[in-house]
Amino acid sequence: MGRLSEINKQPFWYAQYLGKEEIVEEGLDTGVWEVKYSAPIAVKANISPNRGDSSAQPFGDLLDYDRVIMMNESEINEQTILWIDTGSPAPDDDAVIAHNYIVRAVARSLNNVSIAIKRVVAG
Repeated sequence: MGRLSEINKQPFWYAQYLGKEEIVEEGLDTGVWEVKYSAPIAVKANISPNRGDSSAQPFGDLLDYDRVIMMNESEINEQTILWIDTGSPAPDDDAVIAHNYIVRAVARSLNNVSIAIKRVVAG
């Protein structure tokens, strides 16, 4: 596939999973855990249109995914959350937009990374 063409890349944001942290109230452990992610990182990559009836399925028939991101290199993994086609996840008013994609699988080759992603409904 060679180098990915810059003209075909579109912006999106991702955040890396950092772990879980217990919520503490008035100095006492609550037993409730909060998932922590890094600050959103802006990048550009080739992102396929929504998956349809195409016979080219790089991750096969068994994996449930909607789109594929193609990048030259990436630290994105199966615990990363994504914002695609939403604008910035942290607009000027500091309201955070809920992520709308999760990573289902990552396939790394010598020159490229293919990332299968699945749309999620904000709850």
